[in-house]
Amino acid sequence: SEAILAASACRTTITEAVQSSSGSLPAADQWGCGEGSGATQYVQALNTSAAGVITVTIKNIAAITAPNNTITLTPNGTIAAGGTISSWTCSGTVDRRFRPGSCK
Repeated sequence: SEAILAASACRTTITEAVQSSSGSLPAADQWGCGEGSGATQYVQALNTSAAGVITVTIKNIAAITAPNNTITLTPNGTIAAGGTISSWTCSGTVDRRFRPGSCK
């Protein structure tokens, strides 16, 4: 669940940026929501794509190891300046049994 918490603020930032932007959207890892600095005890990194996809890389959990250690939040809707994100899809390489309930 710490991975989802790490991505929550970023999800809000991206949603607001998409809806309020009148120009081009940020490039990968330029959304301004902790990319590269989102490390905690269990989160190795938080990265974003130019399309607003958030990837959280997990660390320090014995049952979750690379390469099966990411949780991904993907925006759904119109991902363009002035668009609307209607929902987010949670996926990733982490086995479903280790994902929080909100990401199954």
